[in-house]
Amino acid sequence: MQNLTINQAIWTEVTKELIAQQTEPKAIYVDLLPVFEGHYEEYFSEGGFFGGKDYLHPNLAGSKAVAKAFWDALKADDYAFFDTTGTVSISKQTINNNRVVSGHILGQVMKNGNLSVSLSVDQPSDIKLRLTTASGRSVFTAQRHAAVSGKQDVVFQTGRLARGVYCCEIRTGKQISQSTLLVH
Repeated sequence: MQNLTINQAIWTEVTKELIAQQTEPKAIYVDLLPVFEGHYEEYFSEGGFFGGKDYLHPNLAGSKAVAKAFWDALKADDYAFFDTTGTVSISKQTINNNRVVSGHILGQVMKNGNLSVSLSVDQPSDIKLRLTTASGRSVFTAQRHAAVSGKQDVVFQTGRLARGVYCCEIRTGKQISQSTLLVH
């Protein structure tokens, strides 16, 4: 455990330096649904902000689980997040609550107020993007049409998003992919 703590401390400093060298904001998607699924009692405390469990305010164990999920995403694909030459590659099909997410995200790049999303769709359909704050306030919505099936590179002009964590939902037909977008 001590080695893990030392490694995280070192990478925290490396991360700060890499981010400081970036001239463009970078974003990463992390799907927190599998992290929390089946652990709500363990990761959230009674007496949340509105009294009772609101599932918006995790306790220490929940916060650590979220931090680990983000850290694992940063380390994925041989630390691809820190590669400044291309997109982050995430390629796995997810099944959540009997919803097959086959319009899944393959990668993303945030540059000059544009969010470029690479995804794979099973059939031609509209691609809808919605970004919300953790409280559920919608900050951005857009729609594009995928004329063919397969890999798509779609650019959404988001403008200047404030730094922070956003809930990201992409819909392709009846398929939904939910993840978290970190803008810094």
